[in-house]
This record gives sequence, structure tokens and C-alpha cells, in this order.
Amino acid sequence: MVYKIDYVDGDVLRWSVTETGVECEVDESYTPTIYVSVHGDGDFSTARAALRDHPAAVRVAVVDERVSFRHDPERVLQVDVVDLKAVNSVARMVSKWGSPGEYRCYNVDFSREFRYCLEEGIDPLPAHKLSQMQIAVSETELASERVTELTVNDETIAGSGADVLATLSDRVESVDPDVLFLNTSDLIPVLFQQADRLDVEFQLGRRPGWQQLTGKSTYESYGQVGHSPARYNLPGRVIIDGSNTFMWNQTNLDGCLYLVEQSGKPLQELAWSSIGNILTGVQIQEARRRDVLVPWRSWRHEQFKTMCQLHDADRGGFTFAPDVGLHEDVHELDFSSLYPNIIVTRNVSPEKIRCECHADREDVPDIGYSICDDRGYLPDVLEPLIKDRDAIKAEIRETEEEKPARNQVIESTDLVDDSANGENNSKEAGNWHYGIIGIPLILVGAVAGNASALTGLLILLLPIVMYVDIRKVRNVSNWEPRAWLYVISAFLLFFISVPVYLYYRNKTVGL
Repeated sequence: MVYKIDYVDGDVLRWSVTETGVECEVDESYTPTIYVSVHGDGDFSTARAALRDHPAAVRVAVVDERVSFRHDPERVLQVDVVDLKAVNSVARMVSKWGSPGEYRCYNVDFSREFRYCLEEGIDPLPAHKLSQMQIAVSETELASERVTELTVNDETIAGSGADVLATLSDRVESVDPDVLFLNTSDLIPVLFQQADRLDVEFQLGRRPGWQQLTGKSTYESYGQVGHSPARYNLPGRVIIDGSNTFMWNQTNLDGCLYLVEQSGKPLQELAWSSIGNILTGVQIQEARRRDVLVPWRSWRHEQFKTMCQLHDADRGGFTFAPDVGLHEDVHELDFSSLYPNIIVTRNVSPEKIRCECHADREDVPDIGYSICDDRGYLPDVLEPLIKDRDAIKAEIRETEEEKPARNQVIESTDLVDDSANGENNSKEAGNWHYGIIGIPLILVGAVAGNASALTGLLILLLPIVMYVDIRKVRNVSNWEPRAWLYVISAFLLFFISVPVYLYYRNKTVGL
């Protein structure tokens, strides 16, 4: 299965992980596709002729597609363009024709890898395990643009700039990772610029070179200003930028691969995508399965609402404030995925609300909206996610219930390991026997004389030393019974033996 898509010199490189290693296929014939529909006073023939004459258009055909979920298939223009850059240039040109909304474009603003997988029908979920490598650099090293120290899989590499580049290149070549996790992808241009400056050979990808996909930018959202770092690409390897990933920080590789399967987004694009972007990918896949195009700029207006309907329907979630006072019989209800489950069980989907075929029904209380009986696309998008979530949570609960039994197995395994480890076992047995023979020795020492009594007292202290030692190597909550018995006996020996020792000592001094 393909897990990485690269665009190099007009060709598409498809990277797949196999049982024997990594394979690369070159697709020289791929051409991205957009669609154009004509509305109102627009002229279909004129648009077709203009697009055929455009230098970036490879092929123009008339096909039947649905421009929205509420529409039946209709004539649209399918335009195959020379490359990814031509997608936006052709779409911008078409959007300037005629009055606003006369000529509309579809399937325009897709990310590059996602577009290829969607148009070619490729599942980007790898069939085999992906190898990983982590590379981290400090902010000071990065700011100086002279990297003399960095970390590779928790191992520090230091030296001159040329030595660091050579060592890193050798490590990457020997491990040949499928996934490179960087604490910041800004390290990529810094390393290559350093290599150019020092005139040394350097390679991080499976092919020479690197690409900058997008530049850094600043944006504002809900009154807060955010920063989006630049994105880079290395041929044949998935780049995950630790400073620009949401899903990777929330889960792990397995969780990300699950979302790759659901959204159709290859791993590198999924890593920097927001949860909304990922859900959009799931929706786009469902739309294309239903032969519905994805509008570049939506021109569909909302249906008319009265002021009362607008007030009741568009207020969002509503929280009722409880009456202040002392209440009895208070109950708490906890819903699992409340809104998604409402959407799935009640068939709440944009194209099924206020349908014309059930205009006389009032399925939505207090608003008077009807909901079509035909299955909507949004429930089909959400239902698999809800089922998977419930199954995962049930598995987690079962795992939590199995923990006590699993801990007993682990403790039994620890005992076996301790028995197999002669050093640890002998040390613990020695400490145990010191505690057992402590009181006889101190009594003998007390009778025999001060010197021997001192020796006996020192021997008595050994169990206390052992007690401190055990605390260092074992969690108190996981102690086995003999360890507790040992500690209790050590303290009892101490508090019994000291008075005996003092009694005989005073008696000896008196003689």
C-alpha cells in the first residue's frame, strides 16, 4: 500500500512499504482534475471552448455529476490540467467570468497527497509497520544556523558542523526510517544550507534534495493570533513536525494510522491537519462515493426562515440554569457522543432537513422542520466513528478490569526473575538473615562485654539499612508478604534488643 506521495519534476512518486523493504513507483501520466458548472446567464459552450484553448488544460470533457447533495446529476465540464499549480490558476480564471456564481469550480482546494489518493482511488494506509527516527535540535542551535549538536533517538551527536552532518546522514542511511519525527521542521533547511555552506554532501530523504511546500504564516481565529510554521518535504519519508502537529501529540502512530484509514489523508498530511480538516476529508470521501462534487466556494443560500424560526433553530446548544435552592432526587445524565448520536439516530443531515417530499411533516419539535426518510450523508460519515469509539472505550474498560489479575502475573514474574538473578536474591536473603540473627548476637555481645556488645548493636542496624535499601528498589505498595514481615521483625528486634543491651551493660559496669 502507498503511504507517501511526492511530486518531483512533474512526476508523481508513490512510495510503498513491502515485506522486503520500500518500493517507489513513478507515475508520469497523472493530471489533476477540477470541474466547472455553468448557471444563470452563463454559456456552457463558451466556457468549454475557452478551457480547451487554455495552455494549462490537457483535456476538457463533458460529464454528468451532482453539484450538491440536493441536486441530480447534470452536465459539468471536467478539466484535466498539467500540474498542481495549474489547478488554482485555472480556477481563479474561471471564477472571474461573468457575474458572481455563473461559473462555479469544484474539487479545487485539496491538499496534494490527498488529491492524488482521492482521484486515483488509492488507500494511503500502509500494509506493513513503519520504521521511525526522532531528530531534535535546541532553539539556540537552530537560531545560530550552525548546528553542532543535535539528538537522534535520545543519543546526542556533537562536533563540528561537517561532522554532525556526516554522522546524521550516516545514521539516516543505516536506519532508513519511513517516518522522521522532528521537534521542528525548520531544521531541514538549516541543515541543507549548512551543507551548502561547508560544501559537503548531505541527504535526509530517500532521494537527494528537499522541498518547501508552504511558507510560514500568521492567522487570527476567535480573537487569538496564531502562527503556522512552514512545511517541508523529503522524498520517500514522512515528515512529522513536533511544533506543528495536533493528532500526533494527542495519540501515537497507531492512532494516526486509524485516522489515515478513515480520512484518506496520507500520514504526513494527517499529522499537520486539525480535527476539522480530518473530518472534512472523511466527508469528501463520502461525497465522492455519492458522485457529489466538492464546491470551491459555496453559492448555496439558506432557505427562508421566519424570525421565530431563526430564534429557535439557530441558537446552538442551550443550557438551562437550575433554580437556586436545596433539591432532592437530583439525577445526572451522561451522554456518549451526544450530538453525533443525535445526528445518526435522527438522520440529521443538511440535504435532508426541510425536504420537499415531506413538507407537510414536523419532525423537529417547536420548529416545524421535516427530515427526509432517505439516509443522509452525514450520519453515514459519523456512524463508523461512533461505533469505533464505543468499541475502543469498551476495550479500555475491559483492560482496566483485567489490571489486578495482570499485576499478579507481573508480580509472579518478578519473583521468578529475582530467583533467576542470583545477585539480587542473595542480597535480599542476606539482609533477611541479618534481621533474624540480630537479637541473638546483641544478647551474646551484651553478656560478653562492651566491645562485643557494640558489634552486636552494629549488626542490629543492618536490618534498618536493608529497609532503606529495599525502599529504593521496590515500590512499597508492591511488596511481597515476606518483605513486610521482615520490616516488622526488624523494628521489633530493635526495640526489644536495645533495653536488653542497656540492662546488661549497666550490670557489667556495676560489677
